[in-house]
Amino acid sequence: MTDKLIKTKNITKIFKIGSLISDTQLVTVDDVSLSLEGGKPSILSVVGESGSGKTTLARIMLRFLELDQGEAFIENKSLFKVWDRISDH
Repeated sequence: MTDKLIKTKNITKIFKIGSLISDTQLVTVDDVSLSLEGGKPSILSVVGESGSGKTTLARIMLRFLELDQGEAFIENKSLFKVWDRISDH
């Protein structure tokens, strides 16, 4: 069995919009899991309607946004731990 190059498990991102009095939550990515096999050429497409969370998912994977729930891995290492090590140098 081939290791996963990229894997996400139950990723959720919630933005809080509104004011201090009226706080509303907008779920932009809801329980997304996906994987991309390593060791062979592959293509992974994320498709959906405008506003369905594709860009938000990409921003999470690039670590421009933090996760609210779930996990993300690159080569079986936590995405956030990998980026923490890279940014320390």
